[in-house]
Amino acid sequence: MNPDLVTIGMLIESSGEVMQWDYDVVPGDIVVFPKGVEQEGRFTGRSRYVTVTLGEEELAAYSTGERALQDPEFWTRIHRCRPSPSGRDFTQREIVSKVAQLRDGDIPASPDAVDYFRRSLLEAFVAGILDGQASLDSERTSHIASRIVRAVEDYVDRTKPDRPIHISELCLALHVPRRTLHRAFHETLGVGPMEYIRLRRLAAVHRSLSNPYSAPMSVTQAALSAGFTDLGRFSTYYRRIYGESPSLTRRRTAELN
Repeated sequence: MNPDLVTIGMLIESSGEVMQWDYDVVPGDIVVFPKGVEQEGRFTGRSRYVTVTLGEEELAAYSTGERALQDPEFWTRIHRCRPSPSGRDFTQREIVSKVAQLRDGDIPASPDAVDYFRRSLLEAFVAGILDGQASLDSERTSHIASRIVRAVEDYVDRTKPDRPIHISELCLALHVPRRTLHRAFHETLGVGPMEYIRLRRLAAVHRSLSNPYSAPMSVTQAALSAGFTDLGRFSTYYRRIYGESPSLTRRRTAELN
């Protein structure tokens, strides 16, 4: 590799573990080696890379329309890009095909043809990098969503069970907009935050009403103790989840005593 230029490499195959710096690298991954950065790699078997080497400005010019890649600063940092399965298959197929053309001498000798080949090869690398960045962003988004959901769970656990919780209260406590809160819950659990809290509290009521060993409690007491202030809606929610009225659950439990 030329230490004065940026090297982009895709691992094509490997018979063992491959590490680049602190990253594990598997076939289909693309690694960006900035200029002047000493390579740190560990290989426990045979491996094969395909690489291209260019200047930062040239790479930025090739990345027209992609804001992140057009910034020369992007190419001064180490990156391990792991495309999605479909993105990896496409990128690897394109790159291997171009390498086969180069190996077989199947490239017209005209300057325009050589330039076209060079651009096509680089565009395959760029497509893989972009796909890998999108996959990484998706992982980060998923991690953030899970963290928000856990924060709400902790908040509900710390709140008195008989106190209603409002969406604005959660947003204020967690310092997140409503839209972010709703998106986090729908992405993680498939329900909104208020429905999640309602389901948790309905489950608490159901446990109280169906436990023959707990102290006798009326339906109204059980509902109020779980933060339900509208008893009509509570009964509707309860029947929708458990297929019977809360009074029927209580009556059947009482018959067991």
